[in-house]
Amino acid sequence: MRGNMEKETKILMVEDNPEDAELIQRELRKAGIKFTALRVDNKAAFLQALGSFSPSIILSDYQLPAFDGISALAVAVIEVPDVPFIFVSGAIGEELAIETLKGGATDYVYKDHLSQLPPAVKRALDEAREKRGRRRAEEGLRETIEKMQKVVDRPCRRSRPSRSTGTLTRPGTSSASRSWRRTSLASSAC
Repeated sequence: MRGNMEKETKILMVEDNPEDAELIQRELRKAGIKFTALRVDNKAAFLQALGSFSPSIILSDYQLPAFDGISALAVAVIEVPDVPFIFVSGAIGEELAIETLKGGATDYVYKDHLSQLPPAVKRALDEAREKRGRRRAEEGLRETIEKMQKVVDRPCRRSRPSRSTGTLTRPGTSSASRSWRRTSLASSAC
């Protein structure tokens, strides 16, 4: 197990059926995934859990009596965009599954194929970890470029143009003893 699998994973389950939730958890335990799960079945509980539980991943049924997976996905994409979202449902056809992926879901697994869930969870957590790492690296690179740009844009104080000859001279030297043509200064650092 790599990355997020070595520490306990926090799974937010959007599921109205406790038996289905237990089957999902049993399948994940069987695969050696260490996790804490919180099951919610309505929008208010889902919103509260996003803040207080801080899930590593969201597993959601597609249809619930008081809430639905599409609404949960829409909220998650806005509130916790870095948290993987996997649909685990028996009531979703292939066309709807494709639409959920286009809408921001990470994956979907049919309830009658739960053996596919552990690899999907591991893959989603690994991808999320790699995405966070890439974003941190890009931010670091952007900061370095900004710092370098400030150094490059800083005015050069080591040379000044001579009024009489049009050449550049170093401060404290005469134009005859130490002069450079503007073209040679442009090709060298300050």
